[in-house]
Amino acid sequence: MPRYGDKAGKRNPHFLNAELFHSAFLASCAPHREHIGVLMFEFSHSHPRDFERGREFVEALDLFLGQLPQGWQYGVEVRNRTLLCEPYFAVLRKHSVAHVLNNWTHMPSVGEQMQMPGVFTHDEFTAARFLLKPGRTYEQAVQMFSPYDITKEVCAEARQAAAELVRQRREAARQRHTKPTFIYVNNRLGGSALLSIIALLESLGLELLPKSTDLSKGSSLA
Repeated sequence: MPRYGDKAGKRNPHFLNAELFHSAFLASCAPHREHIGVLMFEFSHSHPRDFERGREFVEALDLFLGQLPQGWQYGVEVRNRTLLCEPYFAVLRKHSVAHVLNNWTHMPSVGEQMQMPGVFTHDEFTAARFLLKPGRTYEQAVQMFSPYDITKEVCAEARQAAAELVRQRREAARQRHTKPTFIYVNNRLGGSALLSIIALLESLGLELLPKSTDLSKGSSLA
């Protein structure tokens, strides 16, 4: 891409550099540790020029995760559906890292991922990102939904999956006293992340805002 300038097409020598991650990023998070939920490593869709085989990525990920400081909640989000298999899940579980369920263009839906054996790789917490309706590109979503102030399309599958995930993990939390489920929603899922979250909470029998709140007047949440 043009924005990469002279670096375009070249190997990143710092890719999966655990030492650099710790010194340049994680160290600055330490003072705020009690307020940090999940530290997510998002890997964009890779091509054969990046890794000829998925096994090579999983092996590199295994080495990287094994060098990370303990005591943090880590999550990994991948965007190659072929990686959603036992070797990948096994590496995450080995290092107590959560697979981040994700709705994205070329990925199975969160609901489909929830049915995969071994997908819940961490017993203590779960994370899911509802970014795009599967099959829809980022550019298409921007054109359809901006300026993101109203719901223009209800992605029923995503809402159902999010609600079911919360119910499942809430029950598990009651039984094992585990940590929360983290749900992330993007404006480009259906037009307004805030309204999608409110709809999710209402479907779970919860109320986020007073009934009298007028969102059109710029109300904010804390």
